[in-house]
Amino acid sequence: EPGVEAFNQYDPELAMSLLDEAGWTVGDDGIRAKDGVRLSWTNVNFGTQPFNRPIVEIIAENLRAIGVEMANEHYELAAFTEARNAGPASFSMEWLWSSPMDVLIIFGKVIPSAAYNGDNADLNAAFDAWQSAANDEELQAAASAAQLVWAEQLTKIPVVTSNSVWVNRTNVHGFRPTQTMLYPLFNDVWVER
Repeated sequence: EPGVEAFNQYDPELAMSLLDEAGWTVGDDGIRAKDGVRLSWTNVNFGTQPFNRPIVEIIAENLRAIGVEMANEHYELAAFTEARNAGPASFSMEWLWSSPMDVLIIFGKVIPSAAYNGDNADLNAAFDAWQSAANDEELQAAASAAQLVWAEQLTKIPVVTSNSVWVNRTNVHGFRPTQTMLYPLFNDVWVER
């Protein structure tokens, strides 16, 4: 949805002015505070994924530059899942899926819980429209609506979206990636030697 671009521009000056307007002032240590509360938290990161650690460290540096402190704790899968499900202030992980709408639904309603995600009525309506769409036009309209609500109203930020590239190998049989079946584990796949 091209309209999302209105909400995702990197603009530190705008970010600082919005924080100033909201009453978050920079303290002696360079971190903003409001009513005695520092704008500081710990992000829980799935640290064994190759892209995550450097990306969240860069995000922490960018936030620090505008007076916001985000520390990162990096975990192996089991510890990450436990920490994420406890409802931290923020979490980060890499997610590979062929259908972006499925990912929005998972991270907008399910993980770690609907309450944690804000249970947004506009987003839920768009998700319901997506899941009950009768044709491609209804799917597109629901997907556009969900993306716009997500970009404007949610605090979850997709940082990196890699393109999916499918490679055809004549010795691989049975793997047919589709919007609903990305992983070969769930298909009857075999490799000819």
